[in-house]
Amino acid sequence: MRFYRIAFWIAFAVHLSLAAWLCLTPEMARQQLGDPMLPLIYLQEHGLFLFMQACAYAYVAERPAKSIPVVGLAVLVNACLPLFALSAFGRGDIGARHLVFQLVCAVGMLPFLGSYIAWFYHVPRPKSFMPLLGLFGKDK
Repeated sequence: MRFYRIAFWIAFAVHLSLAAWLCLTPEMARQQLGDPMLPLIYLQEHGLFLFMQACAYAYVAERPAKSIPVVGLAVLVNACLPLFALSAFGRGDIGARHLVFQLVCAVGMLPFLGSYIAWFYHVPRPKSFMPLLGLFGKDK
C-alpha cells in the first residue's frame, strides 16, 4: 500500500508541474513542443486536464479505500486523450513532438493505474466486497 501512496504522490507532483508549465507558460511550451502555429488555448486546456488528474491522484493517495471510482475515471481519461491527440495529429493541428508528449503523459499512466486496480481487488477486504452480508445474515 505504501508503494502506491508514494507513487500517486509522485504522479500528483509530475502532473501538477506539467499543468503549471502548460497553463502558466503556454508560449514557452508551444516553442518547446515545436508547434509555432498552435493556439495557446489548446495547451492551456491540456494543462487543465493534467491539473484535474493531479488532483485525482492526490485524492487517491490519501483515500485509497474509497477511491477506486476515481482511478477508473482516470483510466477512462488516459485512454481517451491519446485518441484525441491522434485525431489532432491526423488533421495537422499538432506536431509529432506534441503527439509524443501527449502519448507519453496519457499512455504512460495506464499500466500503473491498471496495476493499482488489480492490487485493489486482489487484496481481500470483506467489508468492502460483501455489502449484502448484513442484509441476508451472517450464517447464509
